[in-house]
Amino acid sequence: AGGFTTAQISGSKYIEVWESDDLVNWSEQRHVKVSSDFAGNTWAPEAFWSDELDAFVVFWASNLYPTASAADRTGVTYNRMMYAVTDDFITFSEPKIWADVQRGAGRGLIDSSIAEEDGVYYRFTKDEASMTIREEKSTDLLATYAGALPGTTGAADEWTLIKERVASGLPNGE
Repeated sequence: AGGFTTAQISGSKYIEVWESDDLVNWSEQRHVKVSSDFAGNTWAPEAFWSDELDAFVVFWASNLYPTASAADRTGVTYNRMMYAVTDDFITFSEPKIWADVQRGAGRGLIDSSIAEEDGVYYRFTKDEASMTIREEKSTDLLATYAGALPGTTGAADEWTLIKERVASGLPNGE
């Protein structure tokens, strides 16, 4: 009930976890809270193994609010990319903001994915302002930014832009 708006104001703060040693037989589902009470949703989670941290970095998109009470929220904010660290998918660090840039009314950054090559992390993230993908790089997987999208210059351990609007203009439009 309430559709997309309600889902962003008072949706799930959990991820669902199953485990398997062979990708055939699976454990029972675990419902694990990763978002804070100030989040309205926990969307599109992914996990990335970090050799450097000897742990998984789990990341997702969340709208954040100034109140923990969903009943007191008067409208949708915008999605930030969040993360938490775990080595067992049972205990997680406190969630932290990974990327926080408002891209328009109710729009932010969502749906990140990570790849690593030779100590450099490459992050692909949907920018809701253009509904296209940004590619960024950093030598620090947990580097953060807020307020403005990074440009093409910066220290190696900060996220810097490689390309905006990746795949824009393909036959499927946006």
